[in-house]
Amino acid sequence: MWNQQLRYKIGSGYATTSASNSWVVDSNGQVTKVAEQATFEETPYYQVTQADRDPQMYARVYSRNDFPARRSGEVIVLSDYLDPQAKPRRSFSYTPGQRRVKLAPEFAFDTPVASQGGVTLFDELQMFSGSQTRFDYKLVGRKEMFIPYNAYKFYFDCKEEQQFLKNHANPACERWELHRVWVVEATLKPGQRHVYSKRTYYLDEDTFGIGLYDAWDRSGALYRAIFLSGVQLYDKDIPYNVKNVVYDFNKGMYALLNDAHKGGYRFFDKPYSEREMNPESIVARETQR
Repeated sequence: MWNQQLRYKIGSGYATTSASNSWVVDSNGQVTKVAEQATFEETPYYQVTQADRDPQMYARVYSRNDFPARRSGEVIVLSDYLDPQAKPRRSFSYTPGQRRVKLAPEFAFDTPVASQGGVTLFDELQMFSGSQTRFDYKLVGRKEMFIPYNAYKFYFDCKEEQQFLKNHANPACERWELHRVWVVEATLKPGQRHVYSKRTYYLDEDTFGIGLYDAWDRSGALYRAIFLSGVQLYDKDIPYNVKNVVYDFNKGMYALLNDAHKGGYRFFDKPYSEREMNPESIVARETQR
């Protein structure tokens, strides 16, 4: 699981940004856009030349909502650390109405991500995010299975309206390949709280990223399944995976998240300073917009 969280995903650059849309498709096939987001992500774990970075911080995400109107201008910042027991995730939120930044320790584990319509949890961001302390993890072994791979059409060619069918994403837009994967089972620890009792992750042997993921509720019923599609960015020499599809079997619905088909991606070859990235800078940055 640490291979998943520390995987090499930004290349020689310091950070990446994306402008993406997310949708929910209900049991009747009604498609509703739930979010437009601008997301900035950096991996300080690989920023070895940055003296102002906390050496324990391995990931930081800065996300701003631009849609729907009632959430426009809201910002969340998540910072994760190598020793979550000694230094748990530090989360901050900003709302335009209050014009102040607040600590948001609830942005972790099984709290729904409201900025994406509440269809995923904070520890499901990019398939897994944050602390591993609530589950016991077991490496089951390795096997071959089909996982999303080289999904260039899904990322760049399929128009927004072509991506959705009534009960699932359009297979004509997707691409799956036979790959070797590592299988990891996660079981909720006794005395811990979570909406899931068990999870199974399928990690691509080549990229160390999770391609597929299943989750069971407290009664043992299959609750959600998520797959993450990716592409190879040859100019950056990295696999890039952000676009995912979430199937909620309890509600009979699905969601397509982080589609940057229109907004695109951008990589930064120069780092931001820590002063520019700290929570106090959010107010100044957002009030200037």
